[in-house]
This record gives sequence, structure tokens and C-alpha cells, in this order.
Amino acid sequence: MPLAAPRAVRAGSRVRIGVARDAAFQFYYAENLDLLRRGRRGSGLLESPDRHRAPARRRALPGGGYPELHAAALGANVAVRKAVREFAGAGKPIYAECGGLMYLAEALEDLDGVAHPMVGLLPTTVRMRPRRLSLGYTEVVFAANAPLGGAGTIARGHEFHYSSMDPVPDSIARVYQIRPARGEARSEGYLINRTLMSYVHLHFASNPALAQSFVDACAGSARPGSASHDATLTGRPDGMIVRSPRRQLRGT
Repeated sequence: MPLAAPRAVRAGSRVRIGVARDAAFQFYYAENLDLLRRGRRGSGLLESPDRHRAPARRRALPGGGYPELHAAALGANVAVRKAVREFAGAGKPIYAECGGLMYLAEALEDLDGVAHPMVGLLPTTVRMRPRRLSLGYTEVVFAANAPLGGAGTIARGHEFHYSSMDPVPDSIARVYQIRPARGEARSEGYLINRTLMSYVHLHFASNPALAQSFVDACAGSARPGSASHDATLTGRPDGMIVRSPRRQLRGT
């Protein structure tokens, strides 16, 4: 997981967001990053190529990719796992999509059936299932306030992963009502403190207010109960985003 000593991509902004770039986390929608930059507070994007250090910035954006192919290295990096867990425990907002959700789980079982310890925030084990593809477009309705928006917020995105999770305890809040193009609606979007985790890849262009909420939260200006309720990205950030790629041989 990236972090410390990032290289500035844009300077002088009031809000700075660290962007993780490495083999394990490397997918970002260009439109999402553009919308974050255009927020009324602006956001300077920072790149951090070193995932072997603990978070050092106040804001960071770890992207998605292939955590299952790097599970051993991610699991062995105890310092970063501990730092991310403490970051979440301190009430900093984290937004984790797909590969990010996998990293924040208790463990990740790779394609060889070997379980590797992860951050341990979401009480479940993620298991790779190469013959079980979840793929499709979906609409998400926020059932409660969450890092990217308030209750009633609607956004669109997609799911694409070859992994599945063990049952998540009922005590963990679900703030998404997912309405897939095919199949039945279901509750998802796991919220622990200010960390939002989901298998859905949201596209911010479907609702640009998502990006503004995120920028506002990074700036510490979001008001509880508002449409821009507490949201951010990570790094020692004020928050974090973790995503996965849209196209890959073995999706997460």
C-alpha cells in the first residue's frame, strides 16, 4: 500500500489527496479524479509509488488492482496494515471498492487456497473463486448517510470480481440498496465508523455530488446529516479510496 513521501502532481491546492500507484492497487477512473480536482475547494493529487511505508499524509487514495496476486506481500507488511487499521479507528473516512474491500477484510484467501492476513477492519474472509464471476451494471441508492453522500443519494456503477466473502455479521451496517440490471435488489455497502466498503465500482460522473462530498469531507467541512456528510480518501489522509480495475484476467 502506497504512502509517505509522495510526488506532487498538482501543488497549491487547499485539499490534497494521495493516489496509490503500484502493482496491487492501480485502477482509477480518469473522470473520478477529474471531478475531484474540479471540486469547489480543488484537490491536488499526489502520487506515492511506495506501498511499503505506513501512511504519512493527511489524505490518500489507494486504488484497486490485483490484491490477490500480491496478498503475501500485503499481509507481510504489518506496519501498513496496522497504520490503516488505526487510521480507520481514529474516525478518518475511508472509501474502499472491490480490491480495497478485500484489503480491509480480516483475511484474503488467494487462488492457491492460502489465507493471508489483511487489515482486519471488516470481519470476514474474502476467497478467490475463479469460476464464479460477478459482472454487471448496477444502481446504488444510499439508505443512510455515508462517506460519499447522504441518505437518498443515487449513483451508478458496476461489479466485476471473481471473489466472494464469508457472511458479514448482521451487526455491520449496510448503507447501500443495490439494484442490479439483472437479479434482485440487495443490501450492501458496509459502514464501520467512517469507512465505507463495497464490491461496487461507482462512477462519479453518474452523480458529480459524490466527488464534491468527498472533497468537502477532506477539507473537514462536511456537516452530519447533509448530502456531503463526512467523506474522504486515505494515506494519512483524512480519508482513503481503494478500487479495482475494470478489465483484468482475474478480477477482484
